[in-house]
Amino acid sequence: MGVRVDFEEYRQKRIAKQRAQAEQKQVEGAGELERAQQLADRIPLGQPILQGHHSEAKHRRDLDKIHTAMSKGVDALEQADKLARRAERAERVPSIRSDDPEAPQKLRDEIAKAEGDSAKVSRLRKRLAEVETEQARPDNTTWYGEIQVTEAEGRVRLVFPGKPSSEVRAELKRSGFKFAPSVGAWQRVSSNRARYLADWLAERFGGPKQAAETLCAEDAAFRLPEQYRGRTLEQLRTAHQQAGWQWSPLTGEWAKLR
Repeated sequence: MGVRVDFEEYRQKRIAKQRAQAEQKQVEGAGELERAQQLADRIPLGQPILQGHHSEAKHRRDLDKIHTAMSKGVDALEQADKLARRAERAERVPSIRSDDPEAPQKLRDEIAKAEGDSAKVSRLRKRLAEVETEQARPDNTTWYGEIQVTEAEGRVRLVFPGKPSSEVRAELKRSGFKFAPSVGAWQRVSSNRARYLADWLAERFGGPKQAAETLCAEDAAFRLPEQYRGRTLEQLRTAHQQAGWQWSPLTGEWAKLR
């Protein structure tokens, strides 16, 4: 799989996003509580519901609104607290993710620190082996009609030729995939289950699996006909396109269905 070369920048963006979400929830919660207070201020202190009186229906509606606003306010503040604590924890104790290019060394450092704790050392060594295997695995792409399934940066991704229909989007969400505008793909964290679902969805909505030839960018010049060798990058790109190859920015390869 590919590793994220800008991992630290990505981590800081995630932390900043969590803090922004926490602030938004804080504002939402405070607003709902203020609304509940304003509604309560309209009712005289200790005023009971006057059954049979013309004010009964409005009084009950106001009480329901107060209860709803209070519940929303408390929920939003609790979410704000969770997001803030999550961001603080991520800043203080960064998790070691498999798409971090420095993950193997970080794990080795943790193993050295845990010397004497055999259970923790065993767990860390197992994690190190998993990360090294994951990072050594090459990115791969499979085509199902015009739908592309690829795995990179610790994510399984589905790439569609255009915006999927509402039915397809609903099925993607039910299967745990979220759209990532930064890569133009629907993705979820890599796992055997994620890959199975991606292949199943792609075959369901795109058609049978197709074999694809791949051509890595670094050896492109050597795979092209003799007359194209030594040409500029733009000339190589034109030659690829004329030969029926398509560039995939997700895998860093040229691919052609066969």
